[in-house]
Amino acid sequence: MTSAETAVAATAEQKLETQATAPDCLLGYALLVLATNDTVEKARLTHEAKRRFDAKELPVAPPSQTEREYVQNNSIRDEPARPTNLKVLAPKDMPAPAKGDEAANRIRLIHSQAHIESFAIDLSWDILCRFVAAPAPGNDEFRLPPEFFADWLRVACEEARHFETWNNRLKELKSHYGALPVHNGLWQSVRPSCCAIQAIERLCCRHSTLAATCSRVSRSCTCATKRGEPLRLLYSCSLLCEQRLGSSAADGCAAL
Repeated sequence: MTSAETAVAATAEQKLETQATAPDCLLGYALLVLATNDTVEKARLTHEAKRRFDAKELPVAPPSQTEREYVQNNSIRDEPARPTNLKVLAPKDMPAPAKGDEAANRIRLIHSQAHIESFAIDLSWDILCRFVAAPAPGNDEFRLPPEFFADWLRVACEEARHFETWNNRLKELKSHYGALPVHNGLWQSVRPSCCAIQAIERLCCRHSTLAATCSRVSRSCTCATKRGEPLRLLYSCSLLCEQRLGSSAADGCAAL
């Protein structure tokens, strides 16, 4: 069996195992996606979660636990699982574009976009679950509303569609995600805000800057949906200001 056939068989086996143990809550899907190394499967799980959540089949957390209790009782990965076939380099070691080779450079650009969107799936799910765990100062009963989770599930689903679009285009060009080296600068840039108390920094500064940069660099089909992200980010920031800083949502927005 070739390495490609082995990878396909492993993905199929993982998919069957996942279907047999589908999470019973949205936060369970978040932890599962972050622990899944196949990006196509990450996208599939994201669409499945969105479909079940919209059909009212999937609570944010099990009825017996609050969102905070569920996350505290289950470990969140420091870094998401990533495809094992990726060759990861330091950003400074990434190869330069090939001079005069338009076809190769087109594949290089599309591969880069697919890589960005694959990380965006993970980042959206990570935001959805990471920042519910820390207690709010002076307000232990504060709970993020369902709209917070619905918004970030919607973002994750959009990122999954973007990845699938770029990945399908790679296949049309007789290539695939993982064919070229990549770097993990995007995830490294948000690691300093991995602590729950730094949620506001990640949402206000990190994610919004990355979304704007991606849209500016690539005038593509992904831009239309990315333009809607700042409003979701502002809403999420206002909720987290209320949770972490004890101010009202309106005061939190004004403070930004």
